[in-house]
Amino acid sequence: MASNVKKINCLEGIRAISCISVFLCHFRGAFLPDWYWGVWDNTPIRLFTAGNTVVRILFTLSGFVLSYKYIVLGKNKGMQTDIVKRYFRLAPPIIVANLLVYFLMKMGFLYNIEAGKISGSDTFLSLFNNFTPNLIGCLKEAVGTCYFQGANGYIGPLWTIKYEFLGSILVLCVICICHNSVTRNFFYCFYLLFYYNSYYSYFVIGMLISDLYSDKLLNNILQKHKRLNNLLFCAGIWIISMTDITDAFSYIFFGIGLIIFFITLLNSSWGEMILGNKIMRKYGSLSYSVYILHWPVIESFSSAFYLWTYGKGFNPGISIIFNLLFSIIIISLLAFLFNKYVEKMGNGATEYIEKNFIKLDFEESNTLGNSLYAR
Repeated sequence: MASNVKKINCLEGIRAISCISVFLCHFRGAFLPDWYWGVWDNTPIRLFTAGNTVVRILFTLSGFVLSYKYIVLGKNKGMQTDIVKRYFRLAPPIIVANLLVYFLMKMGFLYNIEAGKISGSDTFLSLFNNFTPNLIGCLKEAVGTCYFQGANGYIGPLWTIKYEFLGSILVLCVICICHNSVTRNFFYCFYLLFYYNSYYSYFVIGMLISDLYSDKLLNNILQKHKRLNNLLFCAGIWIISMTDITDAFSYIFFGIGLIIFFITLLNSSWGEMILGNKIMRKYGSLSYSVYILHWPVIESFSSAFYLWTYGKGFNPGISIIFNLLFSIIIISLLAFLFNKYVEKMGNGATEYIEKNFIKLDFEESNTLGNSLYAR
């Protein structure tokens, strides 16, 4: 068993950085589609605007978190209700956000199409929400098709929810069927050999990381040899940030980088201090709402601000900086409100399910934190 469960707090920092990275990726694609920054785009810091790479990291994180209490902590109850709880944690913010976008569309407050044409992002920003909104279709997407078909008509980035929800079911089913590490090892080999290019493979890699993290010998070696651990962490960061996933080798290489990154982070002496501090934990708790809300803000406020500064003839660089700062502030404030009031509905539903259908050690379970999106 891992020696220090408290270090899991550092995963909140991963969530905080990841949700901001996804926003920066989409903001750059929306308003700076033709800009190229040599140092930024050719060093590991490009990870901060590599949206698809960050999503793969988050899927891996979900696989780890979902399997942690069963593989590392040795729990053997709750797998069936975890599937139901996952839905009720995901659904309320999506329903409210979808309705928000619906009304924004009805009132004509989305300006992404016009902004995309001017910024040169007509193949990205202008492609979204260019249809007549329908309330029934909006609700249908928010409560059903989003989770099973990847429907994302109202909020573009929510294509990931399908993988998050079905990936969660995959992880829990595998744990239910493969009761020990030996059988899971056979599953890892089979799945990653034949389905390495699937987004679901990152949930499997997350499970594999849980199995590795439960290896006391490995943890002791990495914790004892801190320089080796830090060197491997840097190697992991380099691999996941600099690997362009194009073929079988790159998929495998990237997966190895993910394993190295997470295992060394979990066994680091600095992870808790840097990524698990109070600020990171707080923003990490907002990550799900930030992920959902950043795109509607880009389509509405950010696009309107871009059009206004363009029409006024402001300096492009200065206007982009202010647009970025104001957008982050608005997204963070909305995410705070969503986390406090909307996500609370989902948390209340999951607590009811736990109390009435299965008894769990809440304190120990909550030590871990939460999966990709939902608290």
